[in-house]
Amino acid sequence: MLRYKILRRFLAETRSLDAKWLEGLRKDFLTLLKNTDRVHTYRDLAELRTGINIYRQNFDFIVFERFLNSDLKYKFKLDKDQIQWIDSKLRSPAWNFSSELSVPGPYPDEYRTENQCLTRFQDEKNQWKTKAQRKARDFWKAMQYVVEWYHLNNPIESGMTVDIPEQHTMNIDGFNVILRGYDQGYESETAFAKFKEGLKLYKERAAQVAPILLHKRIPIVLEFEAQLGKGGEYKAHKIVLYTSSVVNQQHKWVAQVLAHEMGHHLWRTYLGKDAQLFWSDTISGDWEAIDLNNLLNKWPDGNVWTFELPEKMHDDPILALQVAAFMQHPENREYNKKEDFQALYEKGTRTLNVPKTPITAYANKSPEESFCETLGLLVAYGPRTLHERVQWWLKTVLPSEIKIASLLIPK
Repeated sequence: MLRYKILRRFLAETRSLDAKWLEGLRKDFLTLLKNTDRVHTYRDLAELRTGINIYRQNFDFIVFERFLNSDLKYKFKLDKDQIQWIDSKLRSPAWNFSSELSVPGPYPDEYRTENQCLTRFQDEKNQWKTKAQRKARDFWKAMQYVVEWYHLNNPIESGMTVDIPEQHTMNIDGFNVILRGYDQGYESETAFAKFKEGLKLYKERAAQVAPILLHKRIPIVLEFEAQLGKGGEYKAHKIVLYTSSVVNQQHKWVAQVLAHEMGHHLWRTYLGKDAQLFWSDTISGDWEAIDLNNLLNKWPDGNVWTFELPEKMHDDPILALQVAAFMQHPENREYNKKEDFQALYEKGTRTLNVPKTPITAYANKSPEESFCETLGLLVAYGPRTLHERVQWWLKTVLPSEIKIASLLIPK
């Protein structure tokens, strides 16, 4: 039995994706848009934003998570070409529509008052409405076409449906936690126990070093359906943890993922443009050239992949992390083994440009990811896991929200 108070329960159900569902989706969206003209105070704006966010969460869950990414591939009796055709018809217009389901204007912070945020919304709302309506029409048209096609080609079936897993919503230590597809099997119980342990550590450590993470709490979804290769995601103002990964990890990993995904929320809803620009410029400018021959000489014996270097190259951990980060850049993905770098050397290359102050390998994917990785390491493993230069960067963009001992500006 679950020990925590269940606030709401949504029983598992089957949802028909038919003309009636599509019309309801359209009417709900138009109703939300009508409310934009009734926004006169910041409280009105906050209520509208909440409504739009809920709409987007439901839309993304049904259309992407359940239909396009799951049931379409594994449930329907369609051949590969038909599945690909439906996906090609719907994914792009659905994504374009979903991406517009975000109320314009910033959130209040130490730089912007509620009235300033309200003014920004009023200035931008008409342009946003026009764009959102256009993308909504594109999706309605595409979805209607697919629904009619499916009905004509599968007349003996009732239509396209998606299966909605059983979902429990509960409060755990002040966090709104949603358990999706919990079946109380061995792995579910084990993953849930590890999550609670990790959440406790996250709460304790965030209170010490980054209390802003606790002030901006968002719902946490525990997804119990197996998702190979997925750990955590920030989706529609929620943190999603995939328990197929949680079950094989330690509680510090859970705390790190929670802090990382909250980093995405802060980056997109709290950090000002100047702070984002400082971080992006600093990360993109923090590079240095390393000697490629030195790297080849230090490469560990055996069949060691580039991403394994931080665990294998013990005599030079910074170099190992730099090279692993180098490979994360989209242009460098083909450098997986020592022989790939050897071939580069034989073609005349003598140096590699790598991050001067590496955070993690994954941090090199983008400035936003590096910001999130920094928060994840800080919360789960403490300031000692971050170079003083990186600590200073973090204190610069979040001056009053990060609690680290005073630092001198690094040279």
